[in-house]
Amino acid sequence: MTLAGDDRASAQVRGVAALKLDELKKWISMQAPSAKDYAVQAQLFFAKSQIDRFQRNPAEIHLTTPAPPRTAIRSAQTAGSELATSLH
Repeated sequence: MTLAGDDRASAQVRGVAALKLDELKKWISMQAPSAKDYAVQAQLFFAKSQIDRFQRNPAEIHLTTPAPPRTAIRSAQTAGSELATSLH
């Protein structure tokens, strides 16, 4: 969504991102009826509703920065614990 709504990205890039969002919305619509777990149904419903809102008005959705990959978190934790050990 961030890329599809980024005015600094080229029109082609925004177009591809918007197309992929629409494809994801269609996939969610096909998966939701067969989801047996209520939590999965809720997640799919929420994801589709967020895409719908974004497609109607991108400014309405306040996107957050994705979390770093787990390996980056572990590396930072390891570095922090190594630093703490060396200080003792």
